[in-house]
Amino acid sequence: MAVPLNCTLAACPIEWGYVHYQPSVPGNAFMLAAFGALIPPSIYLGWKYKTHLFTGVFVIGLLAEVVGYVGRIMLHDNPFFKDYFLIYLINLTLGPTVIAAAIYLTLARIVVVYGEEISRIRPRTYTLLFSGFDFLALIVQAAGGGMAAVAWIQADIDRGTYVLVAGLSIQVVSLLTFMGMSAEFAWRVRRRGASARHADLRRTAKFQTFLGCLALATVLLFIRSVFRVVELSEGFAGHLAQDQVSFMVLDGVMVLVAVILLTVMHPGFAFGPAWTEAAFRWRVKKATSAPELELQMEATKSNAIGHNTDASHSA
Repeated sequence: MAVPLNCTLAACPIEWGYVHYQPSVPGNAFMLAAFGALIPPSIYLGWKYKTHLFTGVFVIGLLAEVVGYVGRIMLHDNPFFKDYFLIYLINLTLGPTVIAAAIYLTLARIVVVYGEEISRIRPRTYTLLFSGFDFLALIVQAAGGGMAAVAWIQADIDRGTYVLVAGLSIQVVSLLTFMGMSAEFAWRVRRRGASARHADLRRTAKFQTFLGCLALATVLLFIRSVFRVVELSEGFAGHLAQDQVSFMVLDGVMVLVAVILLTVMHPGFAFGPAWTEAAFRWRVKKATSAPELELQMEATKSNAIGHNTDASHSA
């Protein structure tokens, strides 16, 4: 049903609102403050360790979480106001997708540290594959958010929500594929052994802890994404969509713990200088063929003889 423009909690039943409860101000303020508090150290760590792309993507995800919880706090006093609802819906749907993109950026460097020759595919292929997955998920989710933004009746908002579900489903598949390919690479490392290069780094406690934190953060984002698919599949009139505790635990807490893990065990701290060393090349330098190498050697030899002759004449 359409929500009357002049609805207030005093004049209309809360069931007419976009959410059928008043979001907890203390709970949502805590989440807002927690995500916001992680932004300054993330920026500092990105600057210190030169993890610019990872940090930029990660901070955008944190900012989306902050804005989303602002929307939920505003819904407390006016659950009938569409703009507040959309601020919450769109940002808390897209934020974790962006955070997942930051996670994807680490796999290529992990592959380089253990040995490119062990991997089934090149490091850059991992980045291209999962960046593509994530970009598609973001586009579909943004389209769903746009549909919901221009809708004025609940049925049309639900249609936009179903498009959001499609985007979230892509995110679930992406995370599942990421976990599967990471596990497959780990199995190949165990079976064939890692390269000698970066062996000292791999043995450090901080690098091993980082791998554990990265794995746990990925699982937490996967749980959250599955929950949102199930939740939004019922539409916003469904039980899960109107259960504040389920949302705060299975979305809010899952994402918060994931980003805390990725901040405490920042990849720059774990990799150290190897973060830059493990960066892969987008373009592979063309190898010099044998005939070309022979011509280069002849040219060098001729230049050397000419130089010696000139020196003799000068003498």
